[in-house]
Amino acid sequence: MKIILISLDTLRADHLGCYGYSRGTSPNIDALASQGARFDRCYAADVPTIPSYTAVFSGQIGTKTGMVSFNPTEKPPDQATWFPVLLARQGYTTAAVSTLLHMGGHFPRGFQYYLNPMAGYRERTQTVEADEINRFVLPWLKAHYQEDFFLFVHYWDPHVDSVWGQEEPRQRYLPPEEYAGLYYEGMPQKLDSREYVVSQYDAEITYADKCIGDVLNLVDELGIADETLIVFQSDHGENLGEDHPLGRAIWDHLDVHEPTIRIPLIVRYPGLGYGRAIGGLVQNVDISATILSYAQVPVPDVYDGQDLAPLIQGASSTRYAEVYSNQGFMTCKRALITGDGWKLIKSVDNSPYEDAPTTELYDLNRDPGEVNNLAGVETGRLAELELRMARWLEQVLGNRPDPLRLRAHMGMLGPDAPYYGTTYQLRTDKRIYTATPE
Repeated sequence: MKIILISLDTLRADHLGCYGYSRGTSPNIDALASQGARFDRCYAADVPTIPSYTAVFSGQIGTKTGMVSFNPTEKPPDQATWFPVLLARQGYTTAAVSTLLHMGGHFPRGFQYYLNPMAGYRERTQTVEADEINRFVLPWLKAHYQEDFFLFVHYWDPHVDSVWGQEEPRQRYLPPEEYAGLYYEGMPQKLDSREYVVSQYDAEITYADKCIGDVLNLVDELGIADETLIVFQSDHGENLGEDHPLGRAIWDHLDVHEPTIRIPLIVRYPGLGYGRAIGGLVQNVDISATILSYAQVPVPDVYDGQDLAPLIQGASSTRYAEVYSNQGFMTCKRALITGDGWKLIKSVDNSPYEDAPTTELYDLNRDPGEVNNLAGVETGRLAELELRMARWLEQVLGNRPDPLRLRAHMGMLGPDAPYYGTTYQLRTDKRIYTATPE
């Protein structure tokens, strides 16, 4: 059996054609979805990058492991549960093409081949381009396609180009020149125009989609499609200037609103059926258990994620009555999403948006844009969901402290802490954050 996990960083599900987007950004990803199962309500258990990928590879949520932010005091879970380690023990050849090593020394665990295209350019950790990733992916596949393997392919497009410490407006997304005009005809570039900025985000998706298509085409050309499990996901989404109760346009991925935590998840494997849309709640932490299940490798008891095969095969219609999502980067927030479409957000620390509400309640069925905060109206429902969240925390934590509260107490990284080639600094009032190269 061959297994390929493809992750397209910072990707909103609702900007893909298979999730209803109209721009035609993703023909290859759409084709993948038409050949397998698409999960319409998948949530990242932890955001953004470091805690999200830690949850995926460990099969455990950050509230349990303590990995909820970028703070260097947080230690990753035992490598014995890292699912690439478990696959390697069962004889799979394991490989990753990713720059995540720059963000955490635990990410190469279990990989016999760890290919980092930016090994000499730490400052380009998040700006490596999809073609640069493929220059390692395609040769590796050609060399190892006859083996049973697990390959992790990590594209950063369409991650925001660093705007920290820079005066706005500034170019946020930088697609290759031949893609930049796909969805915008205005001249000159309007860096303060939401329409222009979103067009560049979409252009980056289209560029990455082309590179993903190159990988999928090679799988077909090598004749291994019928024995290859392909899983496609993102670590988190992106706010693109939406208005929330904060009362102003929100960018980046510093919260737990739907654009940030609702992510795409697609699974393709022969015999699973074509074009299946699954509406039940799932989480990215389920990916590890699902891959191990298809590989016939025992799933560790400590895993929080569940095997999604019964949903994919139609033997079950639901896995969760509710799911939770943590945010520990800049802000400290936790969301509870119910199967019937209610969402509670509790904020421990709103920095740098200190005027944001500490409690938010939304009816996602009627208000998918999370514009109308019902916390002061639906008081009975609010009390019910707050109780459910409190009981869930007590069950998960036991006598341990809440890692989100620890993170809020310590700050994002600590004073002037170095982080993958950049030094971050927070002003004492936490309203302004900047970054300067080393």
